[in-house]
Amino acid sequence: MKWYKIEDAIGLYGTGLNPDGSPSQYKGNIHSKGMAILGVQRSKGSLDIQFWDYYIDNILNAGFIQVDYKQNKWIGGVQYLGEDPHNDGGSEDVSQAYYPPDQQTSLFSFRFGRQVNDFNLTANYTTIPGKGRFLFPREFGREQFYTTIGRGRPEGMGEAKTFMLKAHWIPKSHPELSIEVDAGRTWTPGFENVELNKYYADSYDQYNLDVRYQFSGIWQGPVIRFLYVHNRLESVQKSVSLNLVI
Repeated sequence: MKWYKIEDAIGLYGTGLNPDGSPSQYKGNIHSKGMAILGVQRSKGSLDIQFWDYYIDNILNAGFIQVDYKQNKWIGGVQYLGEDPHNDGGSEDVSQAYYPPDQQTSLFSFRFGRQVNDFNLTANYTTIPGKGRFLFPREFGREQFYTTIGRGRPEGMGEAKTFMLKAHWIPKSHPELSIEVDAGRTWTPGFENVELNKYYADSYDQYNLDVRYQFSGIWQGPVIRFLYVHNRLESVQKSVSLNLVI
């Protein structure tokens, strides 16, 4: 295991492109004193509300709010994320900054569905309007929007949309087992639109089968996960991925 300072950790998983199309050069060139996270959660009746603020010194500040509603087996939810630069976005040299100092980003995510016996069935939609990319260091983990699934994420894009159908089954007789099936499409701004497409991503369809088993009793702790991903890019035929994680 190796520990990194915040400013050294950002960029370990790839840096993509600057808005002008040049290679991003923020790895090893940004300056930050650290990161602070504030979270507040409150439940009242059928409502569950949570707020999170992520502050990365000298780079960005991201505020996130989520409101979930559940009544008579109906499910609904709204998420909003707003991002602003802090100081110069990491570096006085714009080509080496992580977050462009003249950029602001908004993201909205919505969920509607119903619980049917042991199944949660939901339709989910995420949109990033405006002229800003949604940026958050991949080294710090995966964002949890309603459309988030394994091997699919909106980070690095602006003017992007995702529609996702999810079916999640946890049998009452075997609560240690979880099976989720996902099917959806992501519309990117186009891989040629590098101003809003940091990782040069094409629009794609994606289908996932995600199976998890949580051991119990004396074996409690480990989780086995099987993930099957079928990803079909708009410009090519398909890409298939199989993963087994323990």
